[in-house]
Amino acid sequence: MASERDESISELFATIILSEDECNMPIWEHILHHNVVDSSLVNVIDSQQEQQIVKPDDENQEEYFSDQDFPSKDVPRATVVSGIPSLELRNYQRELAEKALQGLNTVICAPTGSGKTRVATHIILEHLKSRQDKKKVAFLARTVPLTRQQYKTLRKYLPNEFKVTYITGQCEDSMSLKMLIKHHDVFVMTPMVLMNNLQRTGLRLEKFTLIVFDECHHTRKDEPYNLLMFEYQKLKHGGRDKPRSNLPQIVGLTASIGFEKSRGAQGSVLELLGNLDAPYLSTVKKEKSELQAIVPVPNEYFKELTAVQPDECFQMIITNMDKLEKAISKHAEGMKNNKLQQLMAFVPKNKRTQQYEQWAVKLKMAINNFTADSQLKENKLSIMVSTTISDFLTAYNFALQTYDLVESRDMLTYLTKFFEKYLQKEDMTEEERIFLTDFEALRLNILRGQDKRNPNLRILADTLKTYLVNRGSGSRCIIFVKTRALALALTSWLNRCDIPEIRDLKASMFTGVNASGDKGGMTPANQEQILHNFSSGQTKALVATSVAEEGLDIPECNLVIKYNHIGNEITSVQTRGRSRKLGGVSILLAMADVVKKEMLNHENAKIIDKATDEVATIEISVIKQHIENQQLEILRASEEAEVRAAVRRRQSQSVQFKMRCSRCRSLEIIGADLRTIYGSYRVALDRNLLDDKHIKCRPTDVKLLDGLEIFGDVICCGEGKPGMTCGQKLGKMIKYSSIPYFATSCDKFVFCSGDKTENFKQWKKASEVYFIDELTKEDIRRYIQMGNEEVKEFGDSDEGSDSE
Repeated sequence: MASERDESISELFATIILSEDECNMPIWEHILHHNVVDSSLVNVIDSQQEQQIVKPDDENQEEYFSDQDFPSKDVPRATVVSGIPSLELRNYQRELAEKALQGLNTVICAPTGSGKTRVATHIILEHLKSRQDKKKVAFLARTVPLTRQQYKTLRKYLPNEFKVTYITGQCEDSMSLKMLIKHHDVFVMTPMVLMNNLQRTGLRLEKFTLIVFDECHHTRKDEPYNLLMFEYQKLKHGGRDKPRSNLPQIVGLTASIGFEKSRGAQGSVLELLGNLDAPYLSTVKKEKSELQAIVPVPNEYFKELTAVQPDECFQMIITNMDKLEKAISKHAEGMKNNKLQQLMAFVPKNKRTQQYEQWAVKLKMAINNFTADSQLKENKLSIMVSTTISDFLTAYNFALQTYDLVESRDMLTYLTKFFEKYLQKEDMTEEERIFLTDFEALRLNILRGQDKRNPNLRILADTLKTYLVNRGSGSRCIIFVKTRALALALTSWLNRCDIPEIRDLKASMFTGVNASGDKGGMTPANQEQILHNFSSGQTKALVATSVAEEGLDIPECNLVIKYNHIGNEITSVQTRGRSRKLGGVSILLAMADVVKKEMLNHENAKIIDKATDEVATIEISVIKQHIENQQLEILRASEEAEVRAAVRRRQSQSVQFKMRCSRCRSLEIIGADLRTIYGSYRVALDRNLLDDKHIKCRPTDVKLLDGLEIFGDVICCGEGKPGMTCGQKLGKMIKYSSIPYFATSCDKFVFCSGDKTENFKQWKKASEVYFIDELTKEDIRRYIQMGNEEVKEFGDSDEGSDSE
């Protein structure tokens, strides 16, 4: 029987791969001995075997996505002179590159498809050729697909004498930039990789002579680009008294700058220039006629979708939600929780709206923040059940929100996946069992029934036939949707549609890497393969989330459909720019309220374009003074904020707190046992937690991030009542320098200090109240019980200092 159990477990979960050396470490022995990980899921390999992240050798692969200009017979091609490619630029591209080639900080603003990547590559090449000593270029892109895109372009067009590499958080060497910088000339990476290396490894920003910011309109507020430029500004002003002259040149690339209403259009443009320390705004003025003749502008259409008439399944969901609301209202009365009772007094009537979704989120927060007698067994059970109810309400609400856009069976697929973890639980309350029985009745009803033809899907199919199928085999389409779940549902429908021409498109889903596979996330390798299939024509339609809105430039794409999904004026410009072919079309298929918002986006885009042209005419001395004033004000405000933060840190250092599982309130972590890794990952060092009475680790596919190895989900084994296991996911199991740690998810815990109980969505907010020290060598020694044996800290180097 044991072997059958082992086989069934190994089919459900991934395996953990350990070296012999790791297996012999006391901390791993402890974890395995106390059944935190099922032994059948552990694979021990020879210690000399190495797992490497292999970077692509792309020299012979197609360049299937880049912001190159529109392909036609007269596009200037790269010529080779003495082995060095010469990127011949059009006249308008030379105009865009002019200021950057003079070594000046500039933002290059030009439409999607105008060849900004070609311009940037030319700028980089000229920069490298003119700076033979200490030449180092950082090309920053916000997403993994974009880093791969720009890496391929630079690798293709820069001569072999210049070494190009790319690094993302998923790379094994993501925290080794300080060592790698001696061996490469151009680094294509995400901004947080550079930021983490600057903060954690002693790398200096001045090591780079040029930094290119792709999609630089994201240099605002707390975006990674802006955090990076804040470090630049601190170096530039040197505490105001010591200006620095050896900072890297800054070049930004964008198709649209966008604006914040509080600053107005022109103020937003000037703010972005100040954030990037770029007084020169490079736009096309003299060669505008050539730009307009070359860059295709897709035709745009709007078509309103209609609300689908509710059927029996829809009504069953409403009934289930009514029962859940009554149950949680009863628990709120029993817990005597005023906040919960107030929320239950104002339940939104329309259960298929975002307003209801927001209400359900507030409901869960109120449950998490419940304090009065929360340690009583009755209240602990009510908290656990109420948490489950709020999750069920959120899931049903999402199903209703997608009801107008997909077929019932796809809505059911989402719900089944959501409820699966609850259905697999052996320990559940009688209430939870009833709620799950209600869902099972809904599931059977949908399976027995006939899927009604959704009129909105018919509109989508007709659009695809008219603008994609009927335009020949060389056409491609990207369909943008709001969520990963909707992307999965729509892809499923496209591939089983009763119209053969639609099925023949062989649609694929394209989503980001920041979610796990079971939540619709993708690995970089998955993304790479799908884009290759799309370019080659094996797949003619992509159903994509926002990860594809920027930079996914495939010349064959002649149709973009936004399926009841829009963003702001910038994303409107970006998404329609994905339609790259001459005669391309961008279509919004959406409900009336979404169409109205998109019309407003178009008006805002016109306003920001006008403001951009106006700023380009302002005297450069005026812009420089504005930038100086803005940066000094930011530094002054930052200094004041740092003083306040220092006071809070001193106060929080003396605050004793505990973290409890927000669902069962039984599992507890003492604040003094928490440490941070890189200031970002909060890990628990309490060895007593590492047994199957407290937590279990469910192995997942390994994900590399910031030099760490994430290899499993941590599941709570606390009991809401005797014999009933909680089962909430509390965080991740990670390996840091081969040592396993339990990294906590902030939103899965409540923080308790004295009589106060509170919940935070993000660690950033929690750390303003509760101070956690950075992990030290001494902490590691105590944790793994290695005595006096030296533990080498990650980032230590035998290569000597980095001073020049």
